[in-house]
Amino acid sequence: MRKILTGLIIVKSKLFFILNITLLIVSCVSLSAHAIPVTFFGEDISNVTPGSNEHVVISDFVNANAARDDFANYLDATTWFENFEGYSDTASTANFHTVTQYPAEFTANFGDAGNATISGNRMELITRKNSLPGWCGTYPTSGDQYLGVSTNGTDAKFELTFDEAQSAFGFFATDFETAPLNLTFENLAGEKMSLETPYSRAGNEATRINNGSVFFFGLIDVDNPFTKVTFETNSTWEGFGFDDFTIATREQIVDPVPEPGTWLLMTVGLGAMIWVRRRRV
Repeated sequence: MRKILTGLIIVKSKLFFILNITLLIVSCVSLSAHAIPVTFFGEDISNVTPGSNEHVVISDFVNANAARDDFANYLDATTWFENFEGYSDTASTANFHTVTQYPAEFTANFGDAGNATISGNRMELITRKNSLPGWCGTYPTSGDQYLGVSTNGTDAKFELTFDEAQSAFGFFATDFETAPLNLTFENLAGEKMSLETPYSRAGNEATRINNGSVFFFGLIDVDNPFTKVTFETNSTWEGFGFDDFTIATREQIVDPVPEPGTWLLMTVGLGAMIWVRRRRV
């Protein structure tokens, strides 16, 4: 009977050892570089009256900010973002200031990540006035200025061209309701990868409840750096807001610090290894 119990203890010890070694490996792998693109997404929906054109501003976008924080957890302290606050007013309307009327292109500086040339059609740099939104439902996610893009019966397209290859890109967007937003990432070899942002699109104008909604989208791809990101959307008549663009090179990508639970698993795994070793001795 004693031999049987001893055998069961040894079997359980081995299983415990294997389980904890597996957990330890998984924990370590989670800290390594990702071999495939990793995306981050969070969305806060306004839930206004269906079909409403209210001037909606969400002041506390919990889900979008959480996605941004997860994304930022992989970036080091040298990472910069563009919030469009460094531009001055040139014109104004009743509800908002227009900084630049449909600029052909302008350059944004991202510090150690280099510069990005932003170019496209139907763009405006907008300053919010008296805490009101700009176009219905569009607004900055930080500060008072943001990049507005309108369709006005035509497809809207703009792109960021980087002077250095990037491994991370993220942004906030406001007031996407029914129109798709497609992103195309182009790498150093000219190869392209297209993604559609997974926001909650309404079926039509009459049923939409997401006027003024906000989302964050981010992508990290350490194995396939890109030199250009193209935004494309279409609608009969729409206005969208973009803010807080963030980019990072491969050198600025870091592994996040393990969560307390991960440290616990690693500690238990190491403890099991020591315990089994002592039992054998």
